[in-house]
Amino acid sequence: MNRSTLKAFDGTELFTLRWTSEAAEQSTGPVVLLVHGYGEHIERYHEMAGAFVVRQLPVWGFDCRGHGQSGGRRGHVHDFEYYLKDLQAVREKVEARWPGRPLVMLGQSHGGLIVARAAQRSEAGLAGVVISAPLMGVAVQVPAWKVLLGKVMSKFWPTLSLPNEINPAHLSRSAEIVEKYAADPLVHRVATARWYTEMLAAQTSALQDAPKMTLPILTLQGDADQIVDPAATRRFAEAVGSKDATFEELAGCYHEVFNEPERHQLYERVMDWLSERFASA
Repeated sequence: MNRSTLKAFDGTELFTLRWTSEAAEQSTGPVVLLVHGYGEHIERYHEMAGAFVVRQLPVWGFDCRGHGQSGGRRGHVHDFEYYLKDLQAVREKVEARWPGRPLVMLGQSHGGLIVARAAQRSEAGLAGVVISAPLMGVAVQVPAWKVLLGKVMSKFWPTLSLPNEINPAHLSRSAEIVEKYAADPLVHRVATARWYTEMLAAQTSALQDAPKMTLPILTLQGDADQIVDPAATRRFAEAVGSKDATFEELAGCYHEVFNEPERHQLYERVMDWLSERFASA
């Protein structure tokens, strides 16, 4: 495991984390570029990344700006495009380290939205996409006054921060996972007005541009998700243009399917999906 940083296009420092092994380095199979969800950070993915490495799949992830150990105001982005530029910067590092190997992007929640928009922008050089509970629509009931305030303040006071509506108990059915999340100092629980309107615009674009996605894509969604709207994920999955598109609705699962009690089976499901499509996975 290697921790490092890189400078984004605007000088923001991005924290990155690479999981690998000698066998994973020598493999010719795919590499995974991992994008975490909103408010969390990449250090929460040690267990999953470790399982991938055992299957000789190296993983490279990073903390999005405004998250974890990366720079930037917590819960803020001036333009959703910044996330895509940051992802591209990390992607270039991945491709430089493992040239010629199939590259698969894996995004959870907000990270799923970022990955979807990146793939819709350009599929060149990408082998496939895996997205889990992508933020295509929210199930959380945001008070009407907060919605209105966010839209108005996005223009006049874009960095105005308000508490988000995420209940940690809705992330996973695992009490241990919920307790760790609630006590995690690297987790933040705020959203700025500009982030909110940029997220809404990205959701609209992602759903409109879903037919542009022609790569192999695996979409996972817990049917008991109380943070992301499962129906919105289903609409997105049904609109994807790929002839190799798989949508799996997971019975009883909450928002973070890779942190659910049956997570090890889901790790294997993703790796099996990769092995069916890419050599040495």
